[in-house]
Amino acid sequence: QFMKMLGIEAFVGENDGLLGNWGMNNFYIFRPPGTARHRVMPWDRDLSFTFDFSSPQRGLEENVLFRRAYNNLELRNVYFDAILDAAQIATEENWLEVEIDRLAAQIDAAAREDTRKPDTTEQFVDELDRLPGGETGVGGVEVVTGRSVHFGNVPPRQ
Repeated sequence: QFMKMLGIEAFVGENDGLLGNWGMNNFYIFRPPGTARHRVMPWDRDLSFTFDFSSPQRGLEENVLFRRAYNNLELRNVYFDAILDAAQIATEENWLEVEIDRLAAQIDAAAREDTRKPDTTEQFVDELDRLPGGETGVGGVEVVTGRSVHFGNVPPRQ
């Protein structure tokens, strides 16, 4: 699960997560009572899709947990499979673009009417436009397609 989560973070360009530019960030570790197994629970994904593509090996040198898991062939394959699966799911029938539009429509009225929001309505609209499916040059289906092509060149399974 850890390597799958890192693969998804790599696909969405999450630079403020476990392998982020600012160190390990924005997750909790939870161990349910009566078990030795831990769960990593990510949160605060507001920087997803905001950074250019990075190497699938980004963070390998800096993060000892990722490096140790990556050096295990089976876990490395899980990581790359997660990247490729995310790329395929995101582009099939424009799934990611449709999902972002659906969620944006769900919160649109509340976000516009909120008088206590930290940002302006214009900033909210600008952020929506930046996402895949948005109207600006940064967003749009080409971002998802570009990520899919970029990460489609990950090293082959071994």
